Amino acid sequence: MLREHDLALLLQARHPPCKTCAFRPLNGFYGPSRYRIELAMLQLTRDARQPTLYHVQGKSRYKKVIRPFSGTITLAQVVKQPEYSAREIAASSDWDQLENLPNMYTAIGQYELREASTQRGAGVYCGTVALDFRVEENGQVVQKSRHGKTLTQGGELKYAGTWTSNATSRNVPVTWVGNFLSYRGPQGFSDFNIGDRGISINPKYAHLGWNNFWENDEWWVDAPPASARL
Repeated sequence: MLREHDLALLLQARHPPCKTCAFRPLNGFYGPSRYRIELAMLQLTRDARQPTLYHVQGKSRYKKVIRPFSGTITLAQVVKQPEYSAREIAASSDWDQLENLPNMYTAIGQYELREASTQRGAGVYCGTVALDFRVEENGQVVQKSRHGKTLTQGGELKYAGTWTSNATSRNVPVTWVGNFLSYRGPQGFSDFNIGDRGISINPKYAHLGWNNFWENDEWWVDAPPASARL
């Protein structure tokens, strides 16, 4: 399955999976305080010779500091997503009806992302990746998750691991997820979304960098050279 399907766009968090779809970075939780950290997978391509290997280039942002990185994602296996029980399906609401669609899987692997060593405070992110997806009848792969059942723990796409400082070898836990509002794993917040049918981030986490989530700030886009702005 990993040889047959290219999961690059899903690993990049483009939904629906198309190169022209609107791009948004992954949001995550950094360190014991779980301060907001963003990850922009700007280029993600599958290796021509090793179909389970993906090459990555992108940028991260933490407390307004932006650092470029490059690295790899190596997928190792695919497992079926656990199904909802008959009781869970019967208890689900009309506006959020649970169902056990066929061909739903989770791809599992490892990632390593190295920040530019020339930058002060640079380091290396490494850990595990889990991606929930479904193979449609036409063979297309789309992001699809049985929330609360899979290895992504509600995040749909999850990068979990550590950041290690090049200078001091200090390790800091970090997790990025595709759907941070429904994520219920380690480093997440159980009371993060206080909305009902709408999205409302709990204001008590504003001091951890979540107060500007709604700003349309494309921080990952390179500024044009000065000559182009004249």
